[in-house]
Amino acid sequence: MKRSLTLDDKFFKRPDFPLAVRKERAQNLTPLHYHTFEELVLIESGTADHLVNRAERFPIMAGDVFTIKPNSAHGYANPANLALVNILFHPDRLSLPFPEMRKLPGYHALFDLEPKYRRGHRFSSRLRLCLTDLKHALDLVREMEKELTQRSPGYEFASLSSFMRLIAFLCRCYSRSTAPQSLPLLRVDKALQYLESHYPEAVSIYSLTDQTHQSVNSLLRDFKAATGQSPIQYLLHLRLRKAADLLIERPELNITEAALAVGFNDSNYFTRQFRQKFEINPRSFKKAALASLGDLANLRESLRRRYRR
Repeated sequence: MKRSLTLDDKFFKRPDFPLAVRKERAQNLTPLHYHTFEELVLIESGTADHLVNRAERFPIMAGDVFTIKPNSAHGYANPANLALVNILFHPDRLSLPFPEMRKLPGYHALFDLEPKYRRGHRFSSRLRLCLTDLKHALDLVREMEKELTQRSPGYEFASLSSFMRLIAFLCRCYSRSTAPQSLPLLRVDKALQYLESHYPEAVSIYSLTDQTHQSVNSLLRDFKAATGQSPIQYLLHLRLRKAADLLIERPELNITEAALAVGFNDSNYFTRQFRQKFEINPRSFKKAALASLGDLANLRESLRRRYRR
């Protein structure tokens, strides 16, 4: 299949505020395609097959909620009375409070883990809302859509607020899921939540098993399958990301103070690990951050691209 990227400008009225709501009916659905942004999809009514990466298709129905990562091929086939809502956004370019969002129960499961598990679980670990929860979610979408359409003064704040309320609601719904296929994801989600909240502390593997109610071997297996890393590796990279953010946001801190604040006891070890991850030593990074104080959005976007490596 020829790779064809849809231009962001077609969907976003303002490139510097990439958030949009797009409603689709069966007759308007597109075939397999790519986007450079992320999508949060809510199935409002009907059924269809969700096409993923050309060779895979999964049945979807009213109440299903899932995310589509950037540059992931997807589309729809065999729709029957299908109506869906797409929320299109560039997470790296919106002023979202990611450190706090990542502490939400279900956040990692919905936005990070389920897309990775999708093939192995045949899409059965997705979030499915009951009618009451679906109605509430769609009410929040309508609030956001109204702000984005009317564009009254302050609409950026108001629409982003509705979007964050929607994310919080959906994440909490996912955290209450009882689907057997979702349990491994939710256990890893709890471990990730714990790490996000306790990363400066001396975290042990037993701290995580207390959260997930698993054996050490089960946790290590599920965590590695979901993240591609061991919990110790994930914690190391999390601390490095937090240190990079700290050097940007609190330039008055020296390197040792930043290292101690995120859980490193040895500044030399911190410097070696920082250089290995970001291909720059923390002192030079801090200097570059200070020189870029007027353009922090681009600096953070550049860092987040590095984080995903």
